[in-house]
Amino acid sequence: MEIDDIISSNQVTPPKIENSKVSKDQFLQLLVTQMKYQDPLNPAGNEQMLAQLAQFSSLEQMSNLNDNLEEANNVNQFINSTQLIGKNVVIVDPSSSPSNPSTITQKVKAVSLGSNGSVLTLDNEMIVDANQIIRVEETE
Repeated sequence: MEIDDIISSNQVTPPKIENSKVSKDQFLQLLVTQMKYQDPLNPAGNEQMLAQLAQFSSLEQMSNLNDNLEEANNVNQFINSTQLIGKNVVIVDPSSSPSNPSTITQKVKAVSLGSNGSVLTLDNEMIVDANQIIRVEETE
């Protein structure tokens, strides 16, 4: 057995990341894996470790900012959707065929905040997401 065989058998492949976005947990896992398998005779320098910790901190702050913006967007959509109460909205009938879609026109009775934005309750007790609306009409 040659020395090259021993070195190559000790090498570890990094964990595979499924999508192109790296989460905080994945970044931390990569950092820990790198520290665990670094060469003890040639460890990473302090500057490199500080740079990686700064990247982790930036990633966490951007993730928190993204969460806050998403929440603000949902609240803004909810506030805008409350203006639909008492108005007629037109949606595509979910029971119609995609090749020949028909529409439903109903008055909005209530608006609530769902996990993905505003949810409307119509006069016929149908519950629809606000993004399903294709037209808003004044009531007669």
